Amino acid sequence: MEPLDDLYRCMIRNPVTGEYTLLPNIVACYSIASGFFYCPETNQFKVLCMFMPVKPVSDVSSASSMDLDLSSDSDSGSDSDMNLDLDSNHDTSSEGSDSDTGSEDQAPYSDSDSDFVCIESNAIGEIYVKGHDSWESLDSLPFRPDNIYSPCHLEKTIHWLCSDKAVSNLIVFFNFETHEFGEISGPALVRKGHGYRYSIKLALVVIGNRLAIIDGFTKRSKVSVWVMKEYGVKDSWSREYLIDDLAWAFVSVLRNSTLTCRNNGEIVIVSGLGFILFYDLNKKKGRVVNHPPLDHEWKPLMHTPSFISLEDVMSGSKLEVVKVAPRLADPVLIPDNYLELATSF
Repeated sequence: MEPLDDLYRCMIRNPVTGEYTLLPNIVACYSIASGFFYCPETNQFKVLCMFMPVKPVSDVSSASSMDLDLSSDSDSGSDSDMNLDLDSNHDTSSEGSDSDTGSEDQAPYSDSDSDFVCIESNAIGEIYVKGHDSWESLDSLPFRPDNIYSPCHLEKTIHWLCSDKAVSNLIVFFNFETHEFGEISGPALVRKGHGYRYSIKLALVVIGNRLAIIDGFTKRSKVSVWVMKEYGVKDSWSREYLIDDLAWAFVSVLRNSTLTCRNNGEIVIVSGLGFILFYDLNKKKGRVVNHPPLDHEWKPLMHTPSFISLEDVMSGSKLEVVKVAPRLADPVLIPDNYLELATSF
């Protein structure tokens, strides 16, 4: 497991101050999803990490060879008390697929460039609390981390949309205060199959300190914005906005786009091809901003700039804070980094 010691580590970084710190090593894993919580009143932070555990390829290969030998003995009619079933606890269904058959679906996850494979069925969660020397186990998770998307924070809880069939509701959450997972029902007209990771069709956001879902799926040529008036109450979902997306027609032809929303009610659609669309739900006005095309893997995040120093946050901790130049300290170093207003509507 040593080759992965430095590969799977969580980092806390403030791009404004140019500071970062590395958290203690975590076990070798695949499909990481994470969450971060910080309380300025207590100067306490917590980091949630969810993943699928992995094993060395050599272990899986040797076990597979044993399985083949046993199968051969069984076919020849010999009796054996040994029963080795590598896939008995392995969820092999791919995201978005209803098929339960097929020999390819039974193969464990693997990476051609990796010496490790994921063969476990149960996802694992761990949490790091400031001041501790290691991660605390949360045991098995109620969902796979590769089946959640569109994270958003509300109070002391992080929420995601969930496409995992093992979870009955559309929304799952983790409470950083109680260290507990839970579920919340979505709007009656919005189902699990309407969204998927990195989809522009469905997004979970916070508007005016309330959970909301931006839904571009259930109505043709319309974008619905559902708001949960009373937290956790299914019947309190209300369609507060219904937008004709003809004004956004050019956005629909753009590939590689994601959708999110600012707390003030401004929808943000980001395209890797070089456009950002901002639309104010209350004023019903929008603008389009150009940016350089994004050639590599990317994910837009809603970031609230902060001048809080990591050295102050880490006081009382053994973690080392490293200072580097802020990313945009010298724009000359990144000549293609620009935003340019294209049009308003």
